[in-house]
Amino acid sequence: STLYPGAISFLTSLMHCSNESRKLSQNNLPVAFLTARPSGFRQSLAGYTRSQIRKQTKGSAMDSGGVTVLAGSVSTGLNHSRIAKMKLRNFILHKSMYPEMMFLFVGDNGQGDKILAQDMIEKYPNHVRGAFIHRIEDKGETEDEGIFMFRTYAEATRIAYEMNKLSKEFALSVLSDCESEMGLML
Repeated sequence: STLYPGAISFLTSLMHCSNESRKLSQNNLPVAFLTARPSGFRQSLAGYTRSQIRKQTKGSAMDSGGVTVLAGSVSTGLNHSRIAKMKLRNFILHKSMYPEMMFLFVGDNGQGDKILAQDMIEKYPNHVRGAFIHRIEDKGETEDEGIFMFRTYAEATRIAYEMNKLSKEFALSVLSDCESEMGLML
């Protein structure tokens, strides 16, 4: 089952285009998932996240086992501001391990990711190129500087292409994947 049509294709295409511009190996696709799910809670929630990522990325360019999951804590609860702070702390740790890297954040508006994106861009403008926020809840949110809201991954692809974050070849590939994955859901 597909979580969101085109999501994995969009992420891997962003990584491929980023690696091409930095002349990195296509076997070394940098991706980290920031989650609020606690890691120590009998390893069940963070473990569930890892297993779902493996399941969703099977057969894709991210199916290498090298995907990083940066987990949260039970203390964040359901408070979106606290969740965003936990994710920001994880991002800062991850960024400190890769100071030469530039980041493009992809999240959703369900659990503080827009707050997180705003903080990342404000505090680390030289390291965060921008953010794509999947509008999974209708909260009437507007776009801010460097933050692009989208409803479908086809729309995110159009935005990324217009920003020169995706080549035409990769954009067409993602759009094709969106269409075929949507067809599988019907």
